[in-house]
Order: sequence, then C-alpha cells, then structure tokens
Amino acid sequence: MTQHTQGPWTWHNAKNDDGTHNGSVIYEKRPGMAYCVCKAPRYQTDDQWEADAALIAAAPDLLSALNEMLITFQANEEYDDESRDSCELARKAIAKATLTS
Repeated sequence: MTQHTQGPWTWHNAKNDDGTHNGSVIYEKRPGMAYCVCKAPRYQTDDQWEADAALIAAAPDLLSALNEMLITFQANEEYDDESRDSCELARKAIAKATLTS
C-alpha cells in the first residue's frame, strides 16, 4: 500500500486581511510541528474550501473504512450482485487512493 502522511488530518481556514485564504489540511505530529497535506487555493470561496478540506481531511478514514468493508464482505461467502458491485467500486477507489492497479 502507498505510504501517506499519518493521520488524523485536520483542517483550518484562516483568512488574510485582504480576504484571501491561508488555510490548509495538516497532520500535527506534536504541538507546534505540523506537516501540510494541502493548502487552500486563493481563488476558492469559503464554502468551496470548507467542502474540499473536509473531504481531504477525511480521506485516511474513508480509505480505512473501504478496506474494512471489503474484509467484511470477503468473510461473508454469500452476497448479492449489488454487494459485489459495491465491492468492485471500493476496490477501484482503494486502487486510485493507493496508486495500485
């Protein structure tokens, strides 16, 4: 699996005096020592940045949830076509997130 910045990731939205953003999604290893996972583009509105940042900050949890879902479904020997399709979508999302094929 691809190595990514350890979680949990958190986000904040600081506004500069000129109305531009200085927000980022970070992993704070210890107080005062943070790794920036991504930074807010200056052209986004508050609502756009808030939505994007929340999704990015949740990414490690979403990846973990998809992996757990697949483990659960694989342990269940009988599942329907809809569940099989959902598992395939989960596998594709995991591959995309981990840069695997």
